[in-house]
Amino acid sequence: MGQVYNVIITEKMTDEKKVAETLRMKIERGKSEHVDYSLDHYKAIGIGTDTAEDLMKIFFGGWMGRLGSAPLPEGFTEHTSDFDTCYGWERVMMEAFDEIAPYLADGSKIVIYPDSGADIAVVKGGKAKWS
Repeated sequence: MGQVYNVIITEKMTDEKKVAETLRMKIERGKSEHVDYSLDHYKAIGIGTDTAEDLMKIFFGGWMGRLGSAPLPEGFTEHTSDFDTCYGWERVMMEAFDEIAPYLADGSKIVIYPDSGADIAVVKGGKAKWS
């Protein structure tokens, strides 16, 4: 049995290429960080590692890469997903958000709801501030 997550990300990328590059670098460190990103699985369902959009699906969309997206005012986008995965994935999502924060506009936000409680971060000055 794993952990159930509901994830809501409200973001505005200031440098989409850097977001993609940063997430690809995190994947490259996967073996040393003891993380299996299941890239063959994602490739089989049409999700690659070339775009920030696809990489966001890998990190924040669960096993099926389901990351619903809707435009918001002022160029922000809201992404939502619900999925069940291993307990350690919460840490992976938090680290990924920390690493892409320098390339997100102030006010970008992530809320991760595990089975209980919540992890919330808002970007300010290129850093994710967790509460």
